[in-house]
Amino acid sequence: MREWLIPDVGQTEIWVNGYGSPGGFVGTVADGTAYVSGENCESDDVVIQSFTRDYRAASRLVRRSGDDASPQTLNVCGDLELGETFTLSIDGAELTIAELAPIYWPDNGNFDWLVRAAATFAGEEYSLLLRFKDPATGAPGPEDVSAAIFRLEPGQNYGQGRVYVDPTNSLRLTNVTYDAGSKVFAADYTATMNLQNDATTTVEAVDLPVAGAFRIQL
Repeated sequence: MREWLIPDVGQTEIWVNGYGSPGGFVGTVADGTAYVSGENCESDDVVIQSFTRDYRAASRLVRRSGDDASPQTLNVCGDLELGETFTLSIDGAELTIAELAPIYWPDNGNFDWLVRAAATFAGEEYSLLLRFKDPATGAPGPEDVSAAIFRLEPGQNYGQGRVYVDPTNSLRLTNVTYDAGSKVFAADYTATMNLQNDATTTVEAVDLPVAGAFRIQL
């Protein structure tokens, strides 16, 4: 068994090598300590991460030896780190991204990463969920990226408000760079998206331009 320390937050998962424990959430004792099995890993090295099930907060990925049984502290938060940037515009409106949570999720179709970038605009929360393949294996092509932007009023959860969708898979990444040493991934992105209402299952607007750029550490 391995011991990893996480904050006392509800509905938090710890994944090893991109896989969680059967049954979902991790139980913690009073001091926030959780015990997760690191046995039967496929490689000598493991990657460890903790995140909340709503994707609003995550620790950054920790890479370590699989035979290292020492405790590991995982800081679960949803803030941009020093040097990270993320911009988003929707139909000409510029949103200020204030929350960021990159989550490692390998072998999920063509995608290995799920990144939540969020902003508040005109009293509503905008949560961009961006998925892409591991850039360490090469620049993601059109089939290796996807996105949706959830637009929620106070008190709403995913699926209860509006969402911008990309029905034609128009999302493209350009000016892509990845530094293997620092694990910094950067790109510009563009898409044409529709705004639909999840509650009424109606389309409210079509062909809205979406664009931005990011520089994040994976």
